[in-house]
Amino acid sequence: MRIGLPLEFPVELLPAALTELSDAHPETRVDLRHSSSAAQLEALRAGELDVALVRARPSGERFDAVLVVREAMGVLPATRQADEIAGPRGVPLEQLAGKRWIGFPRSDTPAWYDQVSATLRAHGITVDDDRDAQPPVTPEVKLAAVGTGKWFGLASPGWSQPLPEGIAWYPDQRRPGAGAGRRRHRDGCRGHRRGGGDRRRRPGR
Repeated sequence: MRIGLPLEFPVELLPAALTELSDAHPETRVDLRHSSSAAQLEALRAGELDVALVRARPSGERFDAVLVVREAMGVLPATRQADEIAGPRGVPLEQLAGKRWIGFPRSDTPAWYDQVSATLRAHGITVDDDRDAQPPVTPEVKLAAVGTGKWFGLASPGWSQPLPEGIAWYPDQRRPGAGAGRRRHRDGCRGHRRGGGDRRRRPGR
């Protein structure tokens, strides 16, 4: 079984699912492949993957889809700035205006990028769409940028433990109504597979 994985996939989820798969189907060999959501969907269409773990459900009925994990979005600021921008319930997103979001290229997952960037813009944050031509952001690059105090990141709780000194995680706090109807960052990592086959062999069920 060929399974695609996106960047920053929750580390605690897959081992348990693969153990369950191995126990139920010990003859199944698993091949894990790391790539963006968009590249995984292309690989599914080409018959090069059996399961894709992506951030947004694709349109149409070509793929069988199931919700795998839902994660809350939080903000990664430099700790030396946290006292200025953080409140008792987290960081109000409008307090991040003037800083730059170190995020993923739109080409990785266009629908999810548009949802995240629309929510940020609704809170007065300028989003740099020029990043679309750049390579994916690794955790090391994200943390280094946040540490300068000029950038902020978005991540789920426990995304990188322990966080390096000088960087902290806070829940995001939005204005009522801002970004209405938007999913939280990384809350909808959906598994997609090609039609047919044994449904019992799908991790995450």
